[in-house]
Amino acid sequence: MSWWETLKDLLGWSDEVSLKEQERLRRVSGARMEAAEELASFYNGQSSARTATAEPALEAYQLRPNDGVKVEPVPITRYETVTVTYDGLLAKAGAQQVILHWGYGPGPWRKVQEQVMQRTPEGHWEALVTLNEGGRFSFCFRDNAYNWDNNAGRNWSYEIHDGRMPW
Repeated sequence: MSWWETLKDLLGWSDEVSLKEQERLRRVSGARMEAAEELASFYNGQSSARTATAEPALEAYQLRPNDGVKVEPVPITRYETVTVTYDGLLAKAGAQQVILHWGYGPGPWRKVQEQVMQRTPEGHWEALVTLNEGGRFSFCFRDNAYNWDNNAGRNWSYEIHDGRMPW
């Protein structure tokens, strides 16, 4: 199903619905429309990577399109194992070891853990993390000399969903 067909299905549109009726449905649907627009952006490779919660995020996702941090797969579903790949400031500075420092948010992190990352043949650092809690996957990095890369004080974070549609 294309993103347009998915959007029409989410909003209850059909090809027979007039433009005026579509506009009325768009105004009435509120949160559904916002989620549908984000879904359309995701399908088009233009995801805004916003948090799905109504409160403003205290942590950032990524400052720039390529800041040396990659998480796959996204979106993240609870109980899923994700791969965190790092080639940021510490790696570029020649770190001998990189540690993923992570926990669950929002707010003060819960169940904070550290995991030693493995160097890939390509020279990146990589860790596998299974996310068994809901909320937000929040993380930063440090090296063995306790130099930190915390995204300019914002850390990185990704919303964890439970696999259900929010509407």
